[in-house]
Amino acid sequence: MNCKNCGEVLSGNFCSQCGQNSKVGKITLQKLIFELSESILQFNGGLSFTFKELTTRPGKSIKDYLNGNRKNHFKPIAYVLLFSTIYFLFSKVTNLETWLSSAIISVTQVLLVKNN
Repeated sequence: MNCKNCGEVLSGNFCSQCGQNSKVGKITLQKLIFELSESILQFNGGLSFTFKELTTRPGKSIKDYLNGNRKNHFKPIAYVLLFSTIYFLFSKVTNLETWLSSAIISVTQVLLVKNN
């Protein structure tokens, strides 16, 4: 059997030439959802692990990540974007004033007072 990506003869679960998985099947909706959660959101444990670690021991978690221990961690930029989105949606749905909106209103009021 040959690799569907580069044509190299396969001898295991992955191509020795390009690294592609040897078990490539049809693309289905179920596979697309799995790929999305696996590659972008990492719902396979990365999100819950990172949330738990940053909540209970943030310093150790960040130090481990910076030292190369990244397998179990959620991608930092995706983590910030995900929780920023959740924060934004929560504030819109509940119609609560957030600390960020309070800060923006305060700065705006200070600037208006200085200009008058």
